[in-house]
Amino acid sequence: MLFGIPRSGRPNLALLGIAWDGSSSYRRGAAAASPALREATSSRLYNSYSEDLVNLAAKWSYTDLGDVTASSYREVVSAVEEKAASLRRGRLFIFLGGDHSITYATLRALRSFYRGRLGLVYLDAHPDLYEEYEGDRYSHACTLRRIVEEGLADPRDVILAGVRAATVSSDRIALRLSASL
Repeated sequence: MLFGIPRSGRPNLALLGIAWDGSSSYRRGAAAASPALREATSSRLYNSYSEDLVNLAAKWSYTDLGDVTASSYREVVSAVEEKAASLRRGRLFIFLGGDHSITYATLRALRSFYRGRLGLVYLDAHPDLYEEYEGDRYSHACTLRRIVEEGLADPRDVILAGVRAATVSSDRIALRLSASL
């Protein structure tokens, strides 16, 4: 059980860990997040009822797809797409793990089979809108820019929260993001 929700052979929710922190430019360690999150949320402290007394176990069950591990970011993106495609239709996904460059990989995977509107709440101290960072167009500092440029999410469906340090190079695209809202 995770968060009081049972595993099932007929799940409507898929869980995928992404053990990646190779895009981090400050500290490593996010690659170890998914097992730690699984352990922390499988405690008996969790019951299946929400604050509104809805029994989540009666509505939800999950399958755990394990963790994606890779030696390059390109491999991460490919592996996440492959895992998500294996269970795609009729399921929601929870992605655990890695540094925030995985957001691009997860949205790309979802876009490979879902054509409707996708909303994104982006919680970060930085808008991650660099054209490239340290020579890498898919760095953690470029994540939201790639998502918007590649049409993985419409800027009108993106909410930036927690930004405290916008950069000069990202101000123009940030203005386009906020203008489209």
